Amino acid sequence: MIHARVGFTEAVLIFYNFSKNYKHLLNDKVSLKLKRLVRKFYNKYYYKSCGYYDKNAKIFNETSLTNCMIQKMYDSLKNSDTFENDNLNISHLENLKKDANFYKLFNIYKESLSIKNSIPSPININNFLKDKQLYRLLDGKDLLIISSIAPLIKQQIENGNCQKIWSIPLNVRSIQCFRTPYCFMNDGPHQNALETLEWMMQETRKYSNYNAIIISCGTYTMPLARYLYELSHADTYCMGGLIAYFFGICTKRHHYYDKLSFPNHDLWIHRTPAEYVPSCYNYIEGGCYWIVE
Repeated sequence: MIHARVGFTEAVLIFYNFSKNYKHLLNDKVSLKLKRLVRKFYNKYYYKSCGYYDKNAKIFNETSLTNCMIQKMYDSLKNSDTFENDNLNISHLENLKKDANFYKLFNIYKESLSIKNSIPSPININNFLKDKQLYRLLDGKDLLIISSIAPLIKQQIENGNCQKIWSIPLNVRSIQCFRTPYCFMNDGPHQNALETLEWMMQETRKYSNYNAIIISCGTYTMPLARYLYELSHADTYCMGGLIAYFFGICTKRHHYYDKLSFPNHDLWIHRTPAEYVPSCYNYIEGGCYWIVE
């Protein structure tokens, strides 16, 4: 099974790309609001904090390269077994849903993805806090972790802290890690994000003997997850920044979630080790993915 998720920024951009085929449904006022929001997401988030980059870009806007990456994300979402939540993470567009034609278009988009919703999403935080289903599904598995903090997650599982924190067994049979590079502020290890995605695909295909994947790497998550799922048929769990919380690692962002608590507080990693903190961290959504003080 593949359990899908995309971030808020990617979700809006994927929907916007899809909507171009249905321009006749949207009036000028709604279209203008949507375009303005998309422009803001490109400029403020996508090139800076989501992992997308293009070193040839003069302005942070929609290009043929962004459209290619976003199409890859859309294609990789289709026919997933679950999605993290019912609104497909486009809560930023809730006001536009008041328009009847926009709401109709959202439903067309939702149907086009053919999400099976065969079980409640195990990567939804509320579902996790209720029944710890993710841990039950990972128990006894050979696990591949793909994340910029993959070694920290492995550490928390192997030293037993995860099962102590959440009071549920998590006896993973084996763990392999692929630590993804940081690609922030329109920068990364290659010329652009598509080259980095291709590199990630080539590197991760070298791994074998796993039957479960947890993955969190921004805009690369869904295309890479779908690629590996089709290679391995391993159960695949696509996660966002909250992957840290699921595995006992604190970040600044957790303080924004009133419903979250920190059971067995002393077992958490409370400060992000220096080697996991990029030099530009404070420019990335206020440094919400790390704790450095």
